[in-house]
Amino acid sequence: MDNGSQTSPSSKQVCKRTQYEDPFALHSLLSTSGSLLDSENSLFLGPLMPPLRSIEDQCEGSNPRTGSGRGGGGILQPSSAPTSPQHRHNSVTSPPPLSPVPLGASVASTSSDPNFHATSLRERNAAMLNNELMADVHFVVGQPGSTQRIPAHKYVLAVGSSVFYAMFYGGLKSEEEVQVPDVEPSAFLTLLRYLYCDEIRLEPDTVLATLYAAKKYLVPHLAQQCVKFLEVSLTARNACLLLSQSRLFEEPELMTRCWEVIDAQAEMALQSDGFVDIDFPTLTSVLSRETLNCREIILFDAALSWAEAECIRQELEPTAENKRKYLNQLSSSRIPTSS
Repeated sequence: MDNGSQTSPSSKQVCKRTQYEDPFALHSLLSTSGSLLDSENSLFLGPLMPPLRSIEDQCEGSNPRTGSGRGGGGILQPSSAPTSPQHRHNSVTSPPPLSPVPLGASVASTSSDPNFHATSLRERNAAMLNNELMADVHFVVGQPGSTQRIPAHKYVLAVGSSVFYAMFYGGLKSEEEVQVPDVEPSAFLTLLRYLYCDEIRLEPDTVLATLYAAKKYLVPHLAQQCVKFLEVSLTARNACLLLSQSRLFEEPELMTRCWEVIDAQAEMALQSDGFVDIDFPTLTSVLSRETLNCREIILFDAALSWAEAECIRQELEPTAENKRKYLNQLSSSRIPTSS
């Protein structure tokens, strides 16, 4: 075997190493040791001949600057390698931004929570209305035996009512559970709905209780809307009762409207079911009003019905003597004095 076909052990190691590590280093070896490829009888290079040929052709075809042939000069570079630091910087693409996910919440939990789907502040606050989530105060509303425990959030209430602000952050600091026995639960929820999401839902059966709650917690806009609702729904059947409430709430405009209806339809107003529920000062004002378009007998029957209802409220027997006790307190010239 001649010198061109003999290969030292170190050459074998170089070929084997470059086959697995760097195909471009193999091209340099092929360019300087052409005799290795020309010796087809070499035992250890026989299996390597086809892949080495393909690597050489691929390297020569990918770099036109090196020229043709195995002995072409120049430095061989992969076509995808950056040529300068500036090119390297521009070629890097930034990853797409991640969508924000609240801390401690998984994607499944955020997708199922209605608060994360709300598109406005009103919708988000509406989701927190009467919600135990993050509630830091509770109200026990209603008379004993028919109470309702309502969760709320101090910050929302305090920014909408000076009474709530003083209750939670001022000198009237209260406990975490507040007793509200003088307000109906439905009226209190109407008040909370207005404070949370600026929405007013009034019903004929609860508008007076809502007006009381709005007055108690100094929410003037809600109180005004209640008065407007009452003015629209004012009839002879509820005029006396609304007159009593308007005097209690000090609403002069509503009081004037009630007097106008009572004067025009006095008999219907005095015979209504709500007449017996008015307070005594209102009763005295109605029966002593000279502009009432009503017969005296209707006045007397109305006063007698009120006296009977008052006996029941005071847990007294509705006897003639007990009724007379209340009728004698009336100072109306249109009702005869009972002896």
